[in-house]
Amino acid sequence: MNLVERIAKWVGVDVSSANRPEVVEFKTLMEAARAAKRAERFDEALALFDKAALSAEQLRDTQGMSVIRLHRADIYIQIGDLAEAQTLINLVGNTLEPTVASAPRAYARVSQGVINLARGDVEGARAAFEEAQSIAQKAHSLGAEGRAMGYLGGMYLSEGNASYAVHLLREALPKLNASGDLELSAYFITDLARALIAAGDIQEADQLLSRGLRLAEQIESRRDLRRLHLLLGQRALDLGRYADSYNHYEKALQFIDDGAPNQALALRNVATACLYLEKIEDARVYAERAYAANPDDLTARGTLGIILQASGRSAEAVPYLEAAAAGDAAEDATRALASAYADTGQFDRAVQMLEAAAKHAHDASLPVEQARALRDLGHLYLRSNHLSDAIKVWMQAVALYEDNSHHAQAARLLCDIGGARVQLGHTSRAYRDYEQALMLLSSANDPGTRGVVLSNAANMYVDRGDSKPPRRSSRRRSRLRSRPATPAPRRPAVAIWGGSCCKPAAMNAPRTRSTTRWS
Repeated sequence: MNLVERIAKWVGVDVSSANRPEVVEFKTLMEAARAAKRAERFDEALALFDKAALSAEQLRDTQGMSVIRLHRADIYIQIGDLAEAQTLINLVGNTLEPTVASAPRAYARVSQGVINLARGDVEGARAAFEEAQSIAQKAHSLGAEGRAMGYLGGMYLSEGNASYAVHLLREALPKLNASGDLELSAYFITDLARALIAAGDIQEADQLLSRGLRLAEQIESRRDLRRLHLLLGQRALDLGRYADSYNHYEKALQFIDDGAPNQALALRNVATACLYLEKIEDARVYAERAYAANPDDLTARGTLGIILQASGRSAEAVPYLEAAAAGDAAEDATRALASAYADTGQFDRAVQMLEAAAKHAHDASLPVEQARALRDLGHLYLRSNHLSDAIKVWMQAVALYEDNSHHAQAARLLCDIGGARVQLGHTSRAYRDYEQALMLLSSANDPGTRGVVLSNAANMYVDRGDSKPPRRSSRRRSRLRSRPATPAPRRPAVAIWGGSCCKPAAMNAPRTRSTTRWS
């Protein structure tokens, strides 16, 4: 502080450089430009960075110019103009002393690594990130070091080394936080959550995803909001939390431009979530949009076929499903095709297809897919009034669902088993199935499943003349009564997968709400 500044401070006047009008203007422009960049308003961001560059030149702020060029390079990387991004990074390198370790040099090497990744040069990217980490450590730049380690962690995750990815990302995030460099924090939090999921630490992963979403919302980062909602939507779909999945995909679509590569995926999955929620017409609209966006995509064809079949248009669905079932990883389409064959009178062919699908899933160590095939096979047996065969395969499916923490699906299927046992006259055993379904509700964490199970259980007790469930489950019932839910209206069981009404064989069978889902 010079003598003038000291005197000014004594008399209460701030004349420090940070409060000079041109410095304030530069900072204001930079913050506005960064905000536009995070919102993916790239033209606006570039224009603001241009204005900030003029201010930096007037201030003779060489480091500020380097920061602006790196921000501009990042924008060009995101829009795919790698040549322009490389030119800007080269300019940063040319203005820095080549033998001096500095924060701008470290950040420049990080950007070079990102360009190399975009070009498919994995080893070049790794070398650039490792060099950036080394330079950042010498320059005591925690922000650049955190970025380099975060990107390295993402690379190891993509290579299947989740444990080392967790190690790097755990170290990267505190460095970014300490430096105040939060632009990529939500991005790397998401990668850490993905690595933890791959390593089997689901609870911490879910906590991190919630934290990342809050941060992305706080800084209004469109890229991170899109990425997080897509990941959360997929996780919820995989776990049977259909309403959550629908909500996340709906939000993700708000951040996806028309024609973007991930638009078709989001549309397919939100269509599937709608199907789970029995929003059949919405599901069809989304599926048709996904198919129109890419008619050659077998998965899009399969999704549309599944929804057409679920809405009772099985003959129309068959061509779509046959094309999709011929592709790789087409389990859903194969099961829907079997149901479509059954709907169109090819019952034996449908049974054989589901039996083969269950065996294939078993041989491929895909227990949840095996459970889904067995579930649908049971519904075919139910349609042909082979109730004992249906119960047998359903019990196998329930065991597979529970072993893999798919509690909502297990609870729904137990209601189907209970209904089948009542039709066979095995009422006491049916009570135990409903009790088991009720006990799974606390683990299912799905309001739709809760309503279905409570409705089916209540209907059975009422139709059998019981005012309350068996005495030995009273402790569980007291907990359920503390969380009341409005039971769904009674109606005949409708198999969503087949689009047909599976009426009870016995006239005195309890009224049940359909539990079948593509899940």
